[in-house]
Amino acid sequence: MMNDLNEHVNECKKKFFSITKHTFLQKYVQKPIIDEDKLRFIYAMLSERVPLKDIKVYALSAILVDAALNTHEKVSLNKINSDYVKKNRQLTVLAGDYFCSLYYSLLAEAGKISMIRMYSLSIQEINEYKMNIYQNEDLSFAEIREDISSIESVLLQNLAEHFKLPHWKKIIAEFFFLKRMLFERDQWFEGKKLSILRALLNDQKEKTYQQTKLKDDEILEILNHRISEGKERIEKYLEDPLFQQEFILKQMERLFSPINYSEKVAEEG
Repeated sequence: MMNDLNEHVNECKKKFFSITKHTFLQKYVQKPIIDEDKLRFIYAMLSERVPLKDIKVYALSAILVDAALNTHEKVSLNKINSDYVKKNRQLTVLAGDYFCSLYYSLLAEAGKISMIRMYSLSIQEINEYKMNIYQNEDLSFAEIREDISSIESVLLQNLAEHFKLPHWKKIIAEFFFLKRMLFERDQWFEGKKLSILRALLNDQKEKTYQQTKLKDDEILEILNHRISEGKERIEKYLEDPLFQQEFILKQMERLFSPINYSEKVAEEG
């Protein structure tokens, strides 16, 4: 199974770069990053209910959506001070729109009209959760967990719901939030306090009713505790025979692998 999965993931990546290759855009816009974990979950999950030819369409459409959203995230809001910056901003917006049109076209050509609506609604949900984070700096850990879990995995969760695979939803949400926590921990070592860390600090301030500044090792201890909790919850889920235990264990191994993790951070950072 794992060999077949790797083959499908590699095939999907090649197809993605084939259809998104654009010589002019490449001069100004960064090459999109593919989240292989999402591809693996899509293939493993949908293999329980969906023909392979359809899974390929849904998987490729999913990473095109990811590319569109991630590209739009890179649009600079700084003051335009040169023609290059202006052109870069315009082309970044257009590149995101281009990736979005490709997923739409792909689903339409495959005759998956109903899925276009599901993907579009997922994009809307993701943007709403992002806006909630951008507009609120005082979110608690529980609130930020809901938002980020949805941002990172709501499309996959909606695929699970659509194909009547609800048992996948909780482990997908847990896995991709755990992945995000690992990423933010690495960013913390680089001196950046992103949304999860800010939420943990908000909780601590609320708990102690004071503005006492935590020491670095105390911050790291709190985050590591949350990471351990997430890992334990996933391990608990594996007691349910509905889950593909071998697949989930392999994903956890990949997630905590130093080599895989450093590569992931280099890509996302």
